[in-house]
Amino acid sequence: MSDEQEYSPEQKSRIARHFVNTAPHGEVHDLIKDLRKICDKTITTEQWVADVLTEYNKKRFVICSSDNTKVICCPQGEVGANKYLNPDKKTCLRN
Repeated sequence: MSDEQEYSPEQKSRIARHFVNTAPHGEVHDLIKDLRKICDKTITTEQWVADVLTEYNKKRFVICSSDNTKVICCPQGEVGANKYLNPDKKTCLRN
């Protein structure tokens, strides 16, 4: 008999989310690319990646930039779904 346990898709998703949220700064995109190779495609969907990156960016206070402004992704600056305010320039940036 084997002691191997099969995890449910929800458990696999939570484990993958944990790996992303604990990824070192600058390596999160490589980690997601690797997770897509080893995980089932039903777990690492585009929506899942968008949700987990939004969570990661807000926890790590990632700085996003456009042509003319930079914004810190944080819960305090969030004005909409994945939309952040730059109070100095009074502009919003979508991450």
